[in-house]
Amino acid sequence: MEPALVDTGDHLGYLHIGESSRGYLGAGWVDFGRIFNGLARIKYDGPIVFESFSSTVVGQPLCGLLGIWRKLWEDGEDLARHAQACIEAHLKSARETVLEAGGPPWGRFIRSSLTSSAKQPAFRVETAPKRIVMGNPA
Repeated sequence: MEPALVDTGDHLGYLHIGESSRGYLGAGWVDFGRIFNGLARIKYDGPIVFESFSSTVVGQPLCGLLGIWRKLWEDGEDLARHAQACIEAHLKSARETVLEAGGPPWGRFIRSSLTSSAKQPAFRVETAPKRIVMGNPA
């Protein structure tokens, strides 16, 4: 995935991530370290959206259509806080890794989109299905 992100470069304007288990980030098999290293190498500063499914918030017939049989979480706010912390940790680690490897200086990297402001929150939680949107999506 990292080489594909590097090849995409400036053409990447939106990143939608999810865990292989459809639950909490880090609970499945996705190698987010490589993904975020690719983002760091291209100095990506666009929105990152995390999507998760749980039978707690998705009812029938959608549960059956999407194959959501498990209750992976009940508290969407906890899920959002965990996702934000996980994404921020991966971004920080990736930036440090790329800098240590002689990568570019950061300048506008991630445009301080991870800090809240009165006008635009750093993330928001959407319902049905739950998604965490980081950055300043339109």
